[in-house]
Amino acid sequence: METTGNASLRTRWSRTSVPYVIHVMATEYMQLKICLSLQHGFHCDDEKDALLGKGAYGKVIKVKDIKEGEHKDEMFAIKIMADSNGDETREKYHKREIEALFLSTLSKNSNVIKYFGSWNMKVGDKKKLCIQMDLCSCNLTAFVSHNNTFLTQDSPRFYQHVFRQILNGLVFIHSIG
Repeated sequence: METTGNASLRTRWSRTSVPYVIHVMATEYMQLKICLSLQHGFHCDDEKDALLGKGAYGKVIKVKDIKEGEHKDEMFAIKIMADSNGDETREKYHKREIEALFLSTLSKNSNVIKYFGSWNMKVGDKKKLCIQMDLCSCNLTAFVSHNNTFLTQDSPRFYQHVFRQILNGLVFIHSIG
């Protein structure tokens, strides 16, 4: 049996108590959901509804801000990545991404997503880096599919406009290092 808290407020955890079972059996996503809610005031739906994407460096989930303030009830995307744990390459990637997002927000570059903040968070026994960003209404594939003027006279103009914006965003990111 484990005991936590100070002498006057002891909570006993036995192998059948609810906190112990939640601690041991919770999936990483459930732990993440609990941490985001309790520590940072965000609500996320079930994993299949909240997961926006997954990649080599982490995943992006959709959350709702539930804390009082300017952004209450707004939806955001939060990118969650494993902590660098001393890995210089990963540390460099984290720093570069946050710096690019921060500088693009300062410059109000409309071709790079808006950055709201970042923080480290412990989920279970793992450290995570969280980056809060604007939530886009759709990804590039869905946007192009939805706005596809396939085989019409305006198709080249549409693609030129979209790809010019993408290239402007990339030029900006590369210009800051």
